[in-house]
Amino acid sequence: MALQTDTEITSEQLAEIVQVSAIQVFEMMVGLPITSTKWTVHDDLRAFDGVVGMITFTGDWIGAGLFCCDEELACLFGSKMLMVEVAQVDADVLDGVGELSNMILGSVKEALEKRTGPLALGIPTVVYGKNFMARPGVHSAWIETSFEHEGREFAVWTSIQAV
Repeated sequence: MALQTDTEITSEQLAEIVQVSAIQVFEMMVGLPITSTKWTVHDDLRAFDGVVGMITFTGDWIGAGLFCCDEELACLFGSKMLMVEVAQVDADVLDGVGELSNMILGSVKEALEKRTGPLALGIPTVVYGKNFMARPGVHSAWIETSFEHEGREFAVWTSIQAV
């Protein structure tokens, strides 16, 4: 029997999947409490400052996810992932953000597959800098799901569309 896939995933459904996935990963793997503060629909991505981990989804649906945080949070998250104190962004911090992106967006992928059918998850790409744009080959609306840890904001941006 073939899996019946949805023809649409709403912005609210995608934001809820991201919220649950990120909170679970942070609780279980990072050991830090986070709260989801809001989600917003955007026509396109914006310029970023800090560290961005990007992963693509492919299958009968295509999409991408970006985990975005500032340098300070990247060092904190990297320290927790590596179990060592990290004061500045280095290769280990970038690897930690890549792994965090992989875990969160891998969880998002698993939840999406209940609606989309099988999806493949790409290899994480991590970028660090100021005022840069990341542009995966997805041309649908982007959902920015915002989170907070001790007053510091970070976000997961996601977009998915049927092929």
